[in-house]
Amino acid sequence: MNDEPLYRNKEWLYDQFVLQGKECSEIAKENGWTARVVQKWVQEKNGWRNHTRRDEVKPTDRQLQIIYGGMLGDGCISKRLDIDFTQYIFVQVEHHKDYVNWVLKELWNLCKSKTPSIQIKLKKGFEEEFIYNYQPTYRIATRGYKFLTELYNLSNKDIIDRLDELGLSLYFLDDGCFNKSKQWELCMGSMDENEVDFFINIMKEKFNIDIYKKYLFKNKYGEYWYVKLTVDESKKLNEIILRNIPNELDVIQRKIFRNGDTDVE
Repeated sequence: MNDEPLYRNKEWLYDQFVLQGKECSEIAKENGWTARVVQKWVQEKNGWRNHTRRDEVKPTDRQLQIIYGGMLGDGCISKRLDIDFTQYIFVQVEHHKDYVNWVLKELWNLCKSKTPSIQIKLKKGFEEEFIYNYQPTYRIATRGYKFLTELYNLSNKDIIDRLDELGLSLYFLDDGCFNKSKQWELCMGSMDENEVDFFINIMKEKFNIDIYKKYLFKNKYGEYWYVKLTVDESKKLNEIILRNIPNELDVIQRKIFRNGDTDVE
């Protein structure tokens, strides 16, 4: 019988600290050790630091799709210019906090904080003299990783081309609206018309979904492209979303089932 403590097992400790992203204190607490002894074997014996995670951790294909969907939707990759630090950030309003916690669970090993941070701010409305409260927002952020620097440099077309059903579902849940007429409409923000047309082609070729309308909305803050699906094509999209995202999440309940679309198989 081998009585050697697990922290002396290099392969096991590498998995815990680097791949699973656990802190020394967390590893120690889970196993009844002191944080100091774990830190000694992590840092002094094996020479692992935060930069080890930054350089060596690779995301799963599923995690990449969650990040791709967020990059087009309500997430972003933030790159510091003064130091080598690039992280992924995802934010949602309070009534989508289940959704945020689901994303956090999926990106668990990439995040230091295991709970979303809550931000409550006063923000200006469209009229400069009008101030009002937005809902509190829930924010998650990963550690800094080298692979995120590579994603930071992707174009919108690169990201769109890499989407699978999961990434597409998240994009529509973030920036889309399923209206009372049971039609999906997607705001494509500041993308140019060429990028919008590329997205329309990908929707047809990869997902067999036709977008029947695109239009440009203009106001004093800018120009924004929108695309719209018919009722039948929207039903196809809902089938994709509901087989890829847990149906009990608040974002699903609010964006799909609140409009009575319960006939999706």
